[in-house]
Formats: sequence, structure tokens, C-alpha cells
Amino acid sequence: MEKADFRDLFKEHIESKGFNIKKLAELTGIPERYIEALATGQGQTLLPPAPYVRGYLSKLSLVLDFDKEAMWRLYQDDSRIHRSGQTDKLPSNRFAVKTLNKRWLIGGLASLFLFFYLGINVYQMFNAPTLKIIFPATETLVWSQPSIILRGVVESANTLTINGIEVYVSKDGNFEKDYSLLPGLNTIEFIAKKFLGRENKVVRQVIYKKEEINSDEPQQEQRAEE
Repeated sequence: MEKADFRDLFKEHIESKGFNIKKLAELTGIPERYIEALATGQGQTLLPPAPYVRGYLSKLSLVLDFDKEAMWRLYQDDSRIHRSGQTDKLPSNRFAVKTLNKRWLIGGLASLFLFFYLGINVYQMFNAPTLKIIFPATETLVWSQPSIILRGVVESANTLTINGIEVYVSKDGNFEKDYSLLPGLNTIEFIAKKFLGRENKVVRQVIYKKEEINSDEPQQEQRAEE
């Protein structure tokens, strides 16, 4: 009598119970591809190491009603057993968290960095530039000299004008301008502007009052000498 091989006997048990591979997978929790490999005799290439196959047969025996030890021995006779070693891998779990691909991870981090870099630069581009007036420090100043030295700080990459005239700004952002005053109220308008962005305006008012010399004092001194 010819001895039955594992594949034929396994398929016979499936057919006798009226099951299909999909139904067996639902009842046992074994992936369909592994049950398919057992039924088609492709266990040598598609199935995980032997200890896992034995566990699958144990589960299947409860549903298909066969002797799990006898089927295991028959499987060993018909297949080349994979013994656990350094190259063996555990069967995949469809519910397990997948390991991120290193290339995708690096690409994702690079994209995130680029997003934040562009976001910061766009914000700086469209945000109002920094402009600080050091002197005059107050909005209104009474001054007795015909000129005043205007000083302040602005971002060196920006353009600075005082009453519409562009002023030189040093690399560290400092500026200094000798400004001639007219008698009375002088309105001085500082404007810092970005190349592709907003502007910042600061206004100072300087009231120029000439020093009044008391003309009576020399006459009084002259009379005293006489």
C-alpha cells in the first residue's frame, strides 16, 4: 500500500470538513498564505521555521480532527525542516507595528526640517523689521543746537531712510546721522524696510530753540568800569 503524503492527506481533511482556506484562517488565526503553503506542498519556501509549523498543525488538528503528532511526522518526512538559527525570522504579525524604513525616516526628518526652515524665513520676511532709535530717545526733544546726531540700530539687511533719504547702516546694524535743524518744530521720520516685506516707522520731534544771549550784561559791565 502506497504511503500517503502530507499534502494529499491535509487536503483530504479540509475537504471532508467542507472548509476552505479562508474559513480555516478565520477559525485558527493562522495566516491564509501559510495554510495555502501546507496544502500545496510549498512549505519549504513559504513557511516559517519548524516549531511554528508544528504549532499551526496543533491548531488545525482541533478544527480538522486529525492526529497532530502523526501529521507532524508526515510533514517531516515530506519536507526539509527549517531549524532555528541566526538566519531564521519569526512569522510576520499583521497587527504588529511596522519598522520604519531608514530611508523614509531620513527623508521625513529632512522634509520636516525644510518645512520649519521655510516657515521661519517666511515669517522673518513678512514680519516688520526691527528699528530702535537710541537718540533722540524720547518722542519730543527741545534742542538748542543747530544740528543733532541721530543714532539707532536696525537690521543691517534692511534699508533705512530718514525723511526719505537713505542712510548708511554698518554691518552690526548701527547707524549715525548728523541732521541739521530748522528753527522751531522738526519732524524726523525713520523708516526701516525689508527687501520683500513690511516696513517699520518711528517718528521723533525735535524743537530747535536758539540760545538767547542777554545783551544787557556787557553794557552793565562797561558802566561798572567807567
